[in-house]
Amino acid sequence: MAGIKIEVDDKAVTKALANLAGMDLAEALKGIGETLIDNTRDRLEDGVDVNGKAFAPLSPVTIARKKRNKDKILIGRGDLHRELAYQLVNGGTGLEFGSDRKYAAVHQFGAKQGAFGRSKRNGPIPWGNIPARPFIGLAQQDEDEILDNLTHFIEKQLDAK
Repeated sequence: MAGIKIEVDDKAVTKALANLAGMDLAEALKGIGETLIDNTRDRLEDGVDVNGKAFAPLSPVTIARKKRNKDKILIGRGDLHRELAYQLVNGGTGLEFGSDRKYAAVHQFGAKQGAFGRSKRNGPIPWGNIPARPFIGLAQQDEDEILDNLTHFIEKQLDAK
């Protein structure tokens, strides 16, 4: 066979790769969860979706019904903002992020009038169609910060071994 063949037997690299395969990801995933909470809260405060686009404006009916934060979209009493959460899944190798608020999905995906049935007084629900305002997801900023945090986490793990 013509050509050149180079073999490298780098025990340090082999050991480092073996260490990566067996590392506990819980610390890294918790850091990712905190990053997602912080960045999502910032986007809610700024009134922008995961792509940095301004949320659809509130309808006059919604503005009239709001008791506080009339100038804020997706922020009323602050429950959605406050109740963002994450949890480790799959034995600590995965992460779920979102909100347990019943109306979070309505805000994320939008809804058509009538999708909620009737009001307590059996009348139509007054606010009509609700446009999608996707506040959950990975923005470019999230991806950049997560990759940076993972790089630091891996470097820390390799230095400790």
